Amino acid sequence: MNVNELRMGSYVFGLDGLTHYVEGLSSNSVVTHGIAANSVSTHIDTQETTVRPIPLTLEWLVRFGFNKKLGLAQGIEVHVLEKLTIAKMGDRYIPAFLNHNDEISLIGSEVKFVHQLQNLYIALTGDELLI
Repeated sequence: MNVNELRMGSYVFGLDGLTHYVEGLSSNSVVTHGIAANSVSTHIDTQETTVRPIPLTLEWLVRFGFNKKLGLAQGIEVHVLEKLTIAKMGDRYIPAFLNHNDEISLIGSEVKFVHQLQNLYIALTGDELLI
């Protein structure tokens, strides 16, 4: 994983395999903290250990508050959260535009990981995407 894609608040897998959020970054390390109540901070030297991204899944879209929009194109599930629309095509998630007639246009590259969705959301809305 390219740690340059991370920012404070990005969700990643910690060394324990559980969900963590990034609470500190430097050129050679990442500090994460587990989201569980009794979690502690973990310092990860990016030269020795790779931070693992969390694959984007339907479960994550639901956790973030996306709502499924019904009755659209066959084979495409559309999930909307405020200003961001994500089209789910099989196991792929692609940013999309949904016009007033509920016609969908794919507008970007596949979003493979949770932190990429967080980055896209903040770029479009100026707000953090949190669970």
